[in-house]
Amino acid sequence: MDTREALALKHNFIRESVFHLKSYLLIFKRSISNLSDKTKKYTSGTKLTNAPILSISESALWNKDDNKDNWILTAGKIENLRIASRNLHGIEVPAGKTFSFWKQVGKLTCKKGYVPGRELREGCIIPSIGGGICQLSNALYDAACKAGFEIQERHKHTKVIKGSLAEQNRDATVKWNYIDLRFRAPIDFRIEIELTTNKCIVRLKGIYEAKNVPLESKEIVTPWPLNDCYSCYNTACYICNAKEKIQDKNITTYILDEHWKEYENYVNNHAGKEDIILIPFRSSQPTWYRNEQNAWNITNGIIRTFSYAAFQRVISFHCHKKKRMFFFAD
Repeated sequence: MDTREALALKHNFIRESVFHLKSYLLIFKRSISNLSDKTKKYTSGTKLTNAPILSISESALWNKDDNKDNWILTAGKIENLRIASRNLHGIEVPAGKTFSFWKQVGKLTCKKGYVPGRELREGCIIPSIGGGICQLSNALYDAACKAGFEIQERHKHTKVIKGSLAEQNRDATVKWNYIDLRFRAPIDFRIEIELTTNKCIVRLKGIYEAKNVPLESKEIVTPWPLNDCYSCYNTACYICNAKEKIQDKNITTYILDEHWKEYENYVNNHAGKEDIILIPFRSSQPTWYRNEQNAWNITNGIIRTFSYAAFQRVISFHCHKKKRMFFFAD
């Protein structure tokens, strides 16, 4: 049996269904247990802004071992890191209190802006909403260890990506919401996160001098050979679900929101047959909830819609407008 046949066998419909069923059960179990724990979501503060730096963890955003096909997943990962960092940067955790990654970040959904990124599952890199967020949990774990914090919950990756902190045994995988990263310190501490052009930098600040604490293992972990859905072209694999071999094509994606007549003309004149056009509603859909702001009439390309989200916005807009009318009436 060759590698592709083995992957197809591993990633079949039944195994995927079992995986998701187990995940739902574990999510439910963790949700119940979370009702009784005292872990809180912390807000940003200014008390420790000028406190000494206890530890720093730096990791590369762009993996030099990426191939040109899965580069888009790395780009998605970076966008996910940006969004998640907004819930972490500047928060200050009191002494003795537990920091929980999922309590602080929350569920990763499209509605919050998360996009497909790299998720490592059973030895393969697959597209997943919010994928790649583990780089942030890795860095937090690395920084917490360097600062001598007490690690209350941490889980290793089952496989190791070359160039990641997992090679140094300083990784902490997370999966909503049952695989978490939790730690605490005997002092108040502050988390700061910076994303530069090519680095993710996590800083922990506090009031005592940091001491490096040896990890449970210092050995360098050998990375596993990984496959990814964007370049293995395994058409038999259920996860990839590819209908044909992916080829290099110059495809442009247009994401259209508020309607501009000039831009509509531009798209119709420049979009190719294989370009993807993302619009709120199709012109063939009922007109009672379409208006001048979302009534795009696109004649070229492959049309995709996000009608449910757009419809929510229409309802929200009209409700807000109604409230404002009542407000002014008062």
